[in-house]
Amino acid sequence: MRQQEQSWLDRSRKLLTRLPIKHIATHRMSPFHFNPNQELRWRMIGEQWRKDRKIRIIDLKSRRVGVSAQTDSMMWCFALAFPNMNTK
Repeated sequence: MRQQEQSWLDRSRKLLTRLPIKHIATHRMSPFHFNPNQELRWRMIGEQWRKDRKIRIIDLKSRRVGVSAQTDSMMWCFALAFPNMNTK
């Protein structure tokens, strides 16, 4: 059971890279890739999940760094990974 819970983050990262998003500069559809801010945040989330099995984050952010998109996509993946899960 614990292995399944650990791997949902890895599986969600792989899934997210296969989903197309609109590129901010060209407005064309392109594969989703984490920018440096999202990469750092993802590592911090992973450490928190491994340690506590909970993710609690307060983001103080400026616009256009991808935090909202990453949060929405991560919550979507979390809801897919666990049956009967509510995300808010």
